[in-house]
Amino acid sequence: MGALIWKFGSILDSPDVADNPFAAMFSTILISPSAGLYLGLIGGITVAGTLGFLAVRLLLTVHNLKPFYVSQGISCTLGILLAFFVGPYHTSTNENAPEKDAGASWVFPGAKKAADRAANQAKWKKTHNVSDTQWDEMIANFQARKHPESVSTTDWWEEAKDNTPDQLNKLYPPLQPHEWYRAEWAGGYSRSRELDRNVSFGDQPHTYQLTLKVRVRTEAEIPIKELHGNMVFIKDTKIIYEAKVAEKPDVSFTDSCLVWLKIDPYDDNNEKHRTLRYAKDNKLTPVFTVSKVVLADGTEKTFE
Repeated sequence: MGALIWKFGSILDSPDVADNPFAAMFSTILISPSAGLYLGLIGGITVAGTLGFLAVRLLLTVHNLKPFYVSQGISCTLGILLAFFVGPYHTSTNENAPEKDAGASWVFPGAKKAADRAANQAKWKKTHNVSDTQWDEMIANFQARKHPESVSTTDWWEEAKDNTPDQLNKLYPPLQPHEWYRAEWAGGYSRSRELDRNVSFGDQPHTYQLTLKVRVRTEAEIPIKELHGNMVFIKDTKIIYEAKVAEKPDVSFTDSCLVWLKIDPYDDNNEKHRTLRYAKDNKLTPVFTVSKVVLADGTEKTFE
């Protein structure tokens, strides 16, 4: 036990964790002492238990346990004092020691990097007089122009930090109204395509239906209650399947709409049906062309 206390003291004395108590706690938890230390602890506990048992047995014969309690208290006190005075008690002040990185005191390695990025973004927005709304619109334009490639706000910042807003608008121009309406696989925790067995009665043959789950992006922050258009699925520049879309949910939606297209009955002998079922999401591309939307206030918008 004294060895573990001494080890803990030496960790706190290390310049790498002197300014970071959390790192000290984590590193202490992750200590992996040698086998000799474990054997020593087990042996010490065994010897102490044996001697304690013998001492109690002997003292019971004289009906007096006070010497035993006194000896245990003295032993415990001596052990704590030994660990306290023998273990390290100060931090090294070697002037020749290398200067510690300013980010070493952060609990998580990426925390300082994320904080620096946020500070640089705030500075960039202030320098170029970009509002939060404009900032979000430029990110949306960037992600839409990169579609179907998946990009994050970090990818956006890597391109934005060395450019001005005008340069970014030339590289990734704002979307026209009809360009907001684009299709992508629903993703998330559910599968993009599912095959279900239909209920049959009597001697009727079993049939199946294939459900294609697609998310259609719409104009940002505009409530819509009806969405009309045409959906096609393309693989290797060939149209595999085409269907009309007419979504009329009970309540209006904004930003996106989940569209479920059903192929019923599904025919496993049909090559196109098999392609729709088995092709990977990055090989089978849904493409949506909007024709009309009805806004929540009843206004109709048509697209050429």
